[in-house]
Amino acid sequence: MRRILIFALGCIMASFSSLKAQELYSTVSVISPTIQQTPTIKSAFKTLETSVREFINTKSWTGESYQPSERIECQFLITVNSYDPTTGTLGGTMQISSNRPVYGSSYSVGLLNILDKDISFKYIEFQQIEYVEGTYVSDLSSILAYYAYLIIGMDYDSYVEYGGTPAYNKVLSIVNSAQSSTITGWKAGEKNDKNRYAIISELTDEQRGKIYRKVIYTYHRQGFDLMSDDVDKGREGIARSLEALDELYKANPFSPMLQTFFLCKKEEIMTTFGQSATSLKTKVSGLCQEMDPGNSSKYAERLRP
Repeated sequence: MRRILIFALGCIMASFSSLKAQELYSTVSVISPTIQQTPTIKSAFKTLETSVREFINTKSWTGESYQPSERIECQFLITVNSYDPTTGTLGGTMQISSNRPVYGSSYSVGLLNILDKDISFKYIEFQQIEYVEGTYVSDLSSILAYYAYLIIGMDYDSYVEYGGTPAYNKVLSIVNSAQSSTITGWKAGEKNDKNRYAIISELTDEQRGKIYRKVIYTYHRQGFDLMSDDVDKGREGIARSLEALDELYKANPFSPMLQTFFLCKKEEIMTTFGQSATSLKTKVSGLCQEMDPGNSSKYAERLRP
């Protein structure tokens, strides 16, 4: 795969220049199940959907040049729970997910899955979404840029150990510049201790961040990417990554990255190890039940020896 070759040559995001390239291929949906739909409101939400998709897909985020088939697939689902048409203020949630192709196969696995419950921003129909690096312009552009770089950083980490560092530095800069914002999600000490601030703080932590990011690399490059040639070797790599993830659990059992990981990977893990050797199945089941207790009964049932 082209991205692996780029990384192996040491060119990982070496320059965040102004090259005309697009790294992301996103699908964007805006839904509003509790909002009374008038033609004006329906039009505004449809325009928002288009504006967000174009902002994410047409901006060059890193300066790397991607072919269309190489772009990172991602999904943004915005659920609007409140809307003031006079000011254009929306409140609700945003579900962000991304996929990663598996080497030697025709399928992809989930890489990131986050539900942001603290979304609030202003949007006037046909208003251009503006983003200036290092400057807080608006909550909408800052939120979208935050998750764009988070997606890119996670994708790069899955190919090379700590390859996503430049992208995470961008995310950290966005959080720092958004400290002047009045909406929740950007600051430490908020009621939601798994907010945007907490996620990037964990990923850039010298100890815990390195554990999680190496897990992402081992799980994918030394796990799934080997399975087309050797299924058992691939499973062993994934199991090693889960053992390493247990180190993060012991360091911080409330880590936002644990929640993010299992939200994305629990079904994948149960499917992957359902037909594995009894000893490996038992080990993986025990690890997952410890780290993801909310789904303990599912692991016990699906990974029964």
